Amino acid sequence: MNQQPKRHQDRYRDRPSDRWQLAAATLLLGLGAAPLLLELRAQVSLFILGLLLISGAAIRWPRLQPNRWSLFALTLLGGLIVFESYRSLVGQHAGSALLLTMIALKRLESRSRRDLRVLVTAFGFLLVIQFLFGDSPWLTAWMLLMLIGAVALLADLSVAGRSDQRLADWRAAGRMALMLTVQAAPLALVLFVLFPRLDAPLWDLRLGNERAVSGLKDWLEPGSISELILSGEDAFRVRFDQEPPLPQGLTINDLYWRGPVLWRTNGQRWLPLDASSAAPTPAPAQASTAPQASMPAPTPAVSKSPAPAPTSAADTPSPTRTPSASASASASASASASASASASASASKRANNSQPIDGAPIRELLSEPISYTVVLEPTDQRWLFALELPTELPQRSRLTADFQLIADEPVTDLRLYRASSVIDERMRQLSPAHEQAALQLPPNISERMQTLVADWQASSNTATQIVQHALTFFSQPPFRYTLLPPALGANPTDAFLFETQAGFCEHYASSFVLLMRVAGIPSRIVLGYLGGEYNPLSGDYLIRQSDAHAWAEVWLDGRGWTRVDPTAAIDPARVERELRFDTLGRSAPARFRVEETSALGRLVRGARFLADAFDSSWKNWVLGYSSRDQFRLLDQLGLGQLREYGLALLMTVAGSAVMLGWAFALARRPRSRDPIQRCWQRFGQRLSRIGLGPQHHEAPLHYRARILKARPDLEPTVDAIVDSYLRLRYQAPPTETEHRILCRQVNRFRPSRDLQTAISRPRSPDIETAATSQSRDEQLSHQLLP
Repeated sequence: MNQQPKRHQDRYRDRPSDRWQLAAATLLLGLGAAPLLLELRAQVSLFILGLLLISGAAIRWPRLQPNRWSLFALTLLGGLIVFESYRSLVGQHAGSALLLTMIALKRLESRSRRDLRVLVTAFGFLLVIQFLFGDSPWLTAWMLLMLIGAVALLADLSVAGRSDQRLADWRAAGRMALMLTVQAAPLALVLFVLFPRLDAPLWDLRLGNERAVSGLKDWLEPGSISELILSGEDAFRVRFDQEPPLPQGLTINDLYWRGPVLWRTNGQRWLPLDASSAAPTPAPAQASTAPQASMPAPTPAVSKSPAPAPTSAADTPSPTRTPSASASASASASASASASASASASASKRANNSQPIDGAPIRELLSEPISYTVVLEPTDQRWLFALELPTELPQRSRLTADFQLIADEPVTDLRLYRASSVIDERMRQLSPAHEQAALQLPPNISERMQTLVADWQASSNTATQIVQHALTFFSQPPFRYTLLPPALGANPTDAFLFETQAGFCEHYASSFVLLMRVAGIPSRIVLGYLGGEYNPLSGDYLIRQSDAHAWAEVWLDGRGWTRVDPTAAIDPARVERELRFDTLGRSAPARFRVEETSALGRLVRGARFLADAFDSSWKNWVLGYSSRDQFRLLDQLGLGQLREYGLALLMTVAGSAVMLGWAFALARRPRSRDPIQRCWQRFGQRLSRIGLGPQHHEAPLHYRARILKARPDLEPTVDAIVDSYLRLRYQAPPTETEHRILCRQVNRFRPSRDLQTAISRPRSPDIETAATSQSRDEQLSHQLLP
């Protein structure tokens, strides 16, 4: 009585895993955790890698397998390392680090197949949390490959492996994993397209987003943009609605993507205008105001050359439209003024006097709007980027008085939005509060700066002429463009203007704005991006962090806020081409320009365009798939009025159709590759016609007994076929002659539908001949298989 439970327990006890399964689990865990290890703190990643190395070494040397007390100590140590690194055990990074540490410890203690099954199940959670740190198509493909590997390992753990046929077992497990993946793909596609989209991910627990992002800040001081200029990370993508790639009359040098606007400064750092703060300090009395121009002023901004320097900095000046002298600048100003006046007259019929937005002055639109779609990378900031001046705002956003496009919530995930902008516009009034803020001066305005501006005022009659004097000043040597400027000290503007005279866009923009304010011209700094790289394969413009730029805006009577890009005044010959690795961003890859002068360069550039086009399609069609797209699909199907109920109904119908289709496909019994088994299945099909089909649980001898009990008249033929099948299946490997004999017996087997018909039916000569031949085959089979 006591031995029966013990034998039962020994029979169903979990079998130990073999070395191949342990090695596969260790390798799978290491490859699946590799992307996440790059996101965690170094000490946590090193500890997890150490656990995986010990697990792999213990396969070869079992003595390295830690005991229970060692595992307990390692568990405490892993928890302490995670807590010491993040000062918490919850949150995106801390929780992911703790989960991965526990999974690595579980692998270290795994010995049986049951342990490995639990480990592979936990591995599925590890694959899911990877998408908290990235959503690229390459990561998705890698995680899908890891998922297929995990399913294959589960399939191998479910069968009794044989060490002499390990390769065959792995092949069978791989085929099963691929088959299950193919079966699950249609249902996954249905759920992706029709499952109702939420405003936030299901896993958004409001624990804070700790993911490091790269982008512009809402402040400016020397050195704040130089790191972005050497970064190859994507900022956003833009696709224009009009054809060709750029709307008519627009060039790549006109793509100023507007971001934060900076007003206040203490002489070192520039900050945006805070409506809740006190009014800015007015300009000092010694800063006299120059007479303002009554006619519309031109936009003195000029753009950069596509590649004047190997650093590919966004604010590199262009060699073409640089103002070299005051006379040429004045001529250019007059020509631009007349062109602006004619454009105003021709566009008077379509001028649009829009309502003020957040206290903004009324503006007059002088050109047709340009529509485009933006796919913005996460920035953890609230501002959105658009061409100036935005006229059609994205959803859940607003336009401030200084024309910043502000989202209702920080952009913590990839955001796709549509916008429309007018490049040419005019404003006729400036509010007293904005004028006061645009003339605010820091306390460190030096006497040299005031003297310089006074000389410009003495030889100028309009504000436009003062602007041209400033651009001419920056265009003269020894001013040069460099990403490695020297230190500037406590008064960076004065040191830059009169001592170092070396810097990049933020130095030129901030110095220009202060000089304009000293001259009594309201001015401010705008941060954003300039230009972009066109991909002919995807039709998108890719704007990288290396395109970060800072420029100035001045208020001119009759024109309003006018863009001025003082960095563009630098002669390209004075652009330093030095690139040092100590200038690269701390967390961003460097961007190197690939020239098309060689076949290899064209090949690399084409491959980059192809990868970028694939990435753009992924973001537009997968990551950018929203509830609006779902409702558009419902409208096309005539279910738009049902809204969410229509999605649920369509998802239920489509999901049920997919599952029923697979059910019918899998219900068909697969054709056996064994010729003997095919003959036996054909024998069962013949008997199924008279209601005596085989049962799945029925052995051949039991099947024969049931047949003879119902139809005794079939005993000779059934006995011969069953005996031949058992001998060929369970004795020596059959020959081709023996297999033909069994198949001939089955093919000649034609049972009647009822016993009475079989008894009363007369035997024809053909039947007697068939019976004689069958008897002869049976005798031959007994001779061949004793």
